[in-house]
Amino acid sequence: MVAGKILVVDGIATNRVVLKVKLDAAFHLTLTASDGAACLRMAQEERPDLILLDQSLSDQSGLSVLHRLRADPRTAQVPVVLLDRAPNDALRRAALTAGAVDVMDKRVDNQLLLARIRNLLRLRAELQDSDLPLIGLAESGAAYVAPGRVALVFQRAEVALKLRRMLAGVMSDRILALRRDAVLGVGDDAFPQPDVFVLDGGLLPGGGLRLLSELRSRTETRYAGVCLWQGSSDTAEAAQAFDLGADEVFTPDMSASELALRLSAVIARRRHGQRLRGLLRNAARLAVVDDLTGLWNRRYALPHLASMADAVQAKAQGLAVMVLDIDRFKSVNDRYGHGTGNAVLVGVAQRLRDILDAWPGDASLIARIGGEEFLVALPCPTALEARRRAEALCDGIRSHAVTPEDAPPITVTISVGLAMLAGREPVADALERADRALLAAKERGRDRVTLARNVA
Repeated sequence: MVAGKILVVDGIATNRVVLKVKLDAAFHLTLTASDGAACLRMAQEERPDLILLDQSLSDQSGLSVLHRLRADPRTAQVPVVLLDRAPNDALRRAALTAGAVDVMDKRVDNQLLLARIRNLLRLRAELQDSDLPLIGLAESGAAYVAPGRVALVFQRAEVALKLRRMLAGVMSDRILALRRDAVLGVGDDAFPQPDVFVLDGGLLPGGGLRLLSELRSRTETRYAGVCLWQGSSDTAEAAQAFDLGADEVFTPDMSASELALRLSAVIARRRHGQRLRGLLRNAARLAVVDDLTGLWNRRYALPHLASMADAVQAKAQGLAVMVLDIDRFKSVNDRYGHGTGNAVLVGVAQRLRDILDAWPGDASLIARIGGEEFLVALPCPTALEARRRAEALCDGIRSHAVTPEDAPPITVTISVGLAMLAGREPVADALERADRALLAAKERGRDRVTLARNVA
């Protein structure tokens, strides 16, 4: 199995071959390019998961290629790591500002390089959203971005305060200095969730790596940014941090400006992920909710009805299955228009929900399963009690006029087909009996309840 498609861009053939051997051994699919023009072409055609881009190319600088990658919508989201021999602060800041996800020394330790690659591919997978616009889930532009919250968790308070002063001069985000025990209490009302934690590598007990692992495993902090602060460069510790899920590893040679750029990128990435998760949660909800009435739809209702049936049958209880239909609904649409018809549907749905919510006892199910057709199911000990409940629904709809915005109050009625789930009867059979009972109720004059056992 291929771990990731990586494009290596380097003007020296030996460097390309060496990197390709390392990456192939780690089960990556490795592509190579010898200059900036080839990189741009291959990035567009191959859509790699990551680009390792040398700063010193024959036709243009890596930084120039990076700018062009970011300006092209086809390659704007591909992560790029800029590689250079002993990159200085100015180059690192320029590359990070241009959109590089990292800037690394070409002489970097193999263990650290591979760990960082695994880390970046994992972060990319978390934020992969290429299909969202195709299913109507593209993000809308945000007019305002609130300042972030950065929590500094250090063994020595004076070190945290010094770093806080450094960052305060170059960041508009709120910088907090916190103790380790306070961090593990995240979720309390008095402690709002930070966007990013910066952990002291020498933090006791267990060190920063242990706290990093704890934060990644907790529900409250799983999606927060977590960075490790090293007092000295330790490649083994940095590699382990990346494999545990660190967003960044900070070293003493990084300036305040570089730290601010890296932290800002982490905040932006984590917030982007939060928005995507919200979009996907909303999409999952919409998949099972009727968008007009807010009730469950058929896709949700039928499996849930089966679960309710299993539960009541296990307890030897009864389950009332009701199929409800608004009487003469077509005449409402014909007379007032579909907008008013929709208002009637919403009003009836809300009234049914209110009536059911007022009844004590086990949870009921209410769903819209057709144009003007609803499904109600609730545990009931006897058919007599179920009929009484169904008639109460009829009375509640009849006595409560709907008041659309652009039409006079409209009174409607409903007909109900009622079936009591019998023994181990399949839910589909009970629904079919309720449907037949609904047809009988319509034939017998509407605005009434018909019990399925009375249907021939």
